[in-house]
Amino acid sequence: MSKTIVFKEATSPYAIRSSPSFKLVIPSSFEWLAHFDAEERAMFYQEILRVTAQAVVSGQWDKLAKLIEDWRLTAEERVDVALQARLEAARREFATGGGHGWESVKRELDL
Repeated sequence: MSKTIVFKEATSPYAIRSSPSFKLVIPSSFEWLAHFDAEERAMFYQEILRVTAQAVVSGQWDKLAKLIEDWRLTAEERVDVALQARLEAARREFATGGGHGWESVKRELDL
C-alpha cells in the first residue's frame, strides 16, 4: 500500500514553483521512509534523483542500489530500541565529559 506525503515548496528544490506543495507517493517497498521526517525524506529524494541521473549516464546502477540500502539500514537503526538507548547513553556520557576523544582513539589504533 502506498502512502502520500506532502512536502512544502521550501523543503525541496524539485517542488513545482507555481504550487504551494506537491505530493510524492511512496511505494510500499519504501515504507521505511516513514521513519524519517519531511526534511530527511526530501534529502533522500534529492540524493536518489542525483544518483539516478549519474547512473543513467555512467551505467553504474550499483551506486543507486547502495544509496537505497544505506537509507533503509538507517531507518532500521532508528526503530532499534536497544541501539537507540545505547546511543543516548553514549551521548549523555560524552556530554558530561566521559568517553574517549578522537585523538586518543587514533593513538590507540595507531592511525
